Amino acid sequence: MWPTAVSLSGRWIEDQNGDPWAALGDANVVLHHLGDADLADYLDGLVAHGITSVWWKLAMQKLESILIGLSLDKDGNAPFTGTWFQSTPTPAYWDNMERVVQQCAARGITCWLYPTWAGWTDDDGDYY
Repeated sequence: MWPTAVSLSGRWIEDQNGDPWAALGDANVVLHHLGDADLADYLDGLVAHGITSVWWKLAMQKLESILIGLSLDKDGNAPFTGTWFQSTPTPAYWDNMERVVQQCAARGITCWLYPTWAGWTDDDGDYY
């Protein structure tokens, strides 16, 4: 079942049959680091545990890349060709993101996507 509309009362999301849609989710930051086999295993595990959605940040910035090395995708592609959000997106990186979304969709997992943290910047202009 997929969420398709907000209820008339505005209090819940409905599926295509008009029934309330419940999201049981997983917050994950490494989906874009997984190869095809590992991604399939991970997503199949979510489905087996009744997970219906993933909350997933599409682009990592400085703090996370320093702490856990996640600013690049599984193939070493950065999200942008230069300065973040001021340069051209790297097609291979975003194609990889689309691959993950398609694999989620094939399993009925809804992706709650957000581009990056909208937090603060340091003196270098990097987002945290």
